[in-house]
Amino acid sequence: KVAFSPSGDWLAASDLTNVWLLRTGGLSTANRVVLDTPLLSFDSSIVELVVSPDSSWIGVSTDGGQVVLYNINSRTRRILEQSIPGAKIAFSSDSQFLITGNREGIVQTWNVSTGKPGVDLFAGNAQVNSLALYEDQLAMGFMDKVVIVNVTTGQVVSIIEAPGDHHLMAFSPN
Repeated sequence: KVAFSPSGDWLAASDLTNVWLLRTGGLSTANRVVLDTPLLSFDSSIVELVVSPDSSWIGVSTDGGQVVLYNINSRTRRILEQSIPGAKIAFSSDSQFLITGNREGIVQTWNVSTGKPGVDLFAGNAQVNSLALYEDQLAMGFMDKVVIVNVTTGQVVSIIEAPGDHHLMAFSPN
């Protein structure tokens, strides 16, 4: 998994269980980069790797249930309070919350500063396969449907019946 910071100053890259932070300044002239000690290491496989819109946080989820927030500025790591195996994750557009979706269909927010749970945005009965966020609209991919919720109000905006598993989704910025 690879994720560029929105600032373009660095990128986070992972293998199966480790995450590295690479500054982009030297990458354009390097034809080979040797990775040193990982920034983060896990005992189970990395499922998701995301970067906050303000480039301050990295979010990682594992198939073993860990969801970790890493603050780039303070170089501190925060593990969320509960185990969420295989969680799908996304940051809110203001970078204040991490949004998680689990195998039971529960989608909730987590305060990135405290690591404490916020509100439940959606309670379905099927596995969340993907999350995509644009401003205050959160799209959740499920088997055979996509549900869009307003993250500010918690109201369902739209349910789109569409065949497929919807493992990959993204919003167009326009």
